[in-house]
Amino acid sequence: MKYCIEASTSNPETRHGYERGNLSNYDYANTPNGAINWTKAFWERGYWVEIYNSETKELLAGPFNPDEKLPPIFLAHRVIVWVKNGVMHERK
Repeated sequence: MKYCIEASTSNPETRHGYERGNLSNYDYANTPNGAINWTKAFWERGYWVEIYNSETKELLAGPFNPDEKLPPIFLAHRVIVWVKNGVMHERK
């Protein structure tokens, strides 16, 4: 599966219809770990982040609020990364 990671300047859940100018950046990853790395990078820069299946456009995780702690992210039915005491941990 290929993942699409989108970084936005506002909460995607509170937008009304199609609002332009909110998508700031996006990238693709071929692995769950790659998707997590992009998610963390965008989130640390202060963006709202969502992870999609790039083929089906299904929302897999998020949106992640940049003003809150990054929660555990579940991809491929396992915990891949979590934050504890401000430190990111990864299970391989």
